[in-house]
Amino acid sequence: MQTINKQGCMFGAIDISAILEDIISKLAYGIESA
Repeated sequence: MQTINKQGCMFGAIDISAILEDIISKLAYGIESA
């Protein structure tokens, strides 16, 4: 991560967080539906 510039790290973190939020929301929805 240190070799990537700050913009790359920021965009990467945003992308990862968005994916994690999508997975978590799907898991939460599955738990609520069960």
